[in-house]
Amino acid sequence: MQDDRHRPEETVRITAVLAEQTADLRRFLGFLLPTADADDVLQDLTVAVLEDPAPVLTALQPGAYLRGMARNLARQHRRRFRRHALIEDLACATWTPLETDDDDRERTALARCTSTMRPEVREIIALRYGEGLSAEAIAPRLAMSSSGVRMALKRGRDALLRCVQQRLKDLHHGE
Repeated sequence: MQDDRHRPEETVRITAVLAEQTADLRRFLGFLLPTADADDVLQDLTVAVLEDPAPVLTALQPGAYLRGMARNLARQHRRRFRRHALIEDLACATWTPLETDDDDRERTALARCTSTMRPEVREIIALRYGEGLSAEAIAPRLAMSSSGVRMALKRGRDALLRCVQQRLKDLHHGE
């Protein structure tokens, strides 16, 4: 008897879903990881889905389900390879599917918002997410308490989120 996971009709359906979602998944992962790492995670996701397509095929929103899988795999990847951590929560909160010619809008909005931050907050965010340092490791470098670093990170992330959302909203309404 043939294994249910390898029925030809399921293979055709899951291949179609993956083909439809690949560009959005690649762009989404590009916000969470450097390009080479994002490609590796996308490949891992594809293999996992092809091994067990049923959850994706039965999901009400396959794209959202696949993005959730992608986010979890990116998190696992970063735990194994801590070298390129990004602001995952911000990227996930502000990410929305865009037309192909709009690929760089979110990244541009994030870069512009980051450039408007106070230099000391930008440095804290760079140390935390760029170098992967903990608040306890950042504090002595900047002559701050670790709770002060955590508060600055929270306020910085909140400000970035508001700024990016506003820039994307302005871009959307300006068209």
